[in-house]
Amino acid sequence: MVLKKYIESLDHLNKLLSLSLHWSEVQPELLDSLDQDQLKMPEVYEQWAIRYRQEPYRLKLAYMEKRLRNTLERGMRLYQGEPLMEERSDGTAVPLYRDGDEFLAELRLIQTDLQATQLTCQGLETLICQVEIYGFVLAQLDLRQESSCHSDALNEITEYLQILPQSYDSLPEDEKTAWLVKELQTRRPLVPAELPFSAKTCEVVETFRMVRRLFQEFGSGICRSYIISMSHDVSDLLEVLLLAKEAGLYDPATWQSSIQPVPLFETVEDLQRAPQVMDKLFSLPLYKAVLDGGRDKTLPPPRPPASKR
Repeated sequence: MVLKKYIESLDHLNKLLSLSLHWSEVQPELLDSLDQDQLKMPEVYEQWAIRYRQEPYRLKLAYMEKRLRNTLERGMRLYQGEPLMEERSDGTAVPLYRDGDEFLAELRLIQTDLQATQLTCQGLETLICQVEIYGFVLAQLDLRQESSCHSDALNEITEYLQILPQSYDSLPEDEKTAWLVKELQTRRPLVPAELPFSAKTCEVVETFRMVRRLFQEFGSGICRSYIISMSHDVSDLLEVLLLAKEAGLYDPATWQSSIQPVPLFETVEDLQRAPQVMDKLFSLPLYKAVLDGGRDKTLPPPRPPASKR
């Protein structure tokens, strides 16, 4: 939907930005961009070069519309489960936009050129604002899962690997927290590539792996929040981070997470305890770094807390 709206906006801009080379201060960056577009999309150049030979903005918009249509077609093929057309018949890559930032950069290139001629275009300004807000996502996807699903999955995984002296579920909360913090700083994988687990555990793990695929296809802006229903304690949030780490969504070296766990305290007792739980969570250097977008790599990581028995 959002790509179709952008295509409509480019068509509208094409009617407005008819300035000739003789009446605008065309910058070298835009001319270089047109040269690169011609190499990548010769069919567009052949179709419009004569008509737009003195109208650089219209020619640039024609290239941009072609890339948007290619991006839209690729998204529809993904949606319909059809094979992707990554290369054209001549072996060159299909020109498209990988994310909204690439599209935004080209819109700003036109904006900068117009400003050099002391001109503005309200339609262009509006489109830039829309792309800044919505990107290629339009609306973010929120994930939601009940907290016990994560703890049950980790209980099954740790029992299969036999890496804890007792079952994960039987650990006191402070020992769970200590173990989770330690694992979150370990670069060794915990979950094997093949999943010899129950269907319920496999679904939990594969959900995080699917999020990683979504990020690779559409960018990280497509999903940022992971809502944890029936949250009770600190471990409920750290469990989500650990499962995210196993899918490549959390970096143990930088403590940077692509998704943000969001606790949902639902019972009266949990709501009453929520301030204490969040205080404990905010006191963890690792979690504070997650909220801050990662830790400073120049600083040595603090030692994980010792287990209390």
